[in-house]
Amino acid sequence: MNNFFKDKCVLIFKTLFLVIFITNLSYARDESSAITWTHLLPEGVFDFIPEGGVTDEMWRDNEFLEELRNSGLVTVDELDGERVRITGFMVPLDVDWDQIETVSEFVLVPSPGMCIHVPPPPPNQMVLVQLDDPVQVRSMFEPIGISGKISIKSPNAEAYDSVYVMRAEKVEDVTFDELDLGR
Repeated sequence: MNNFFKDKCVLIFKTLFLVIFITNLSYARDESSAITWTHLLPEGVFDFIPEGGVTDEMWRDNEFLEELRNSGLVTVDELDGERVRITGFMVPLDVDWDQIETVSEFVLVPSPGMCIHVPPPPPNQMVLVQLDDPVQVRSMFEPIGISGKISIKSPNAEAYDSVYVMRAEKVEDVTFDELDLGR
């Protein structure tokens, strides 16, 4: 009888330990580090741009343009595989009009309307967001937050050469007060 009681206590203890362990794993899986757009830029990557801005002459200089293009492709390798949350604005890639304007892939950008009427931001200032389940398309002026695992990929020509890709687990509406653009 004593061994029976001891075996039951061990079983209860193991079960309790397993429940606590699984709960902690689930909690850790849901925890994302909040980042801003400046976290996506390696330190000093655009330091060659003068404080006063780019001159007309610089826009005609092929060497400057090449350095600008190359700097836009530089990433922060430490972010690869991390769970993050970032806020910004949706630029839909493929809208499913049959499903009440839903999207399963879009580019997140730091400012509303980027990529629409002006040249897109540098590739390292965009995140290609991919979803398992489509979400409602947001207006270009409606801020959102996304959470998931971010990875670094080769430039994607179909997504404005984005180099950061996120398999988003959560897309949520945020207010302008909640935007954290890191500027």
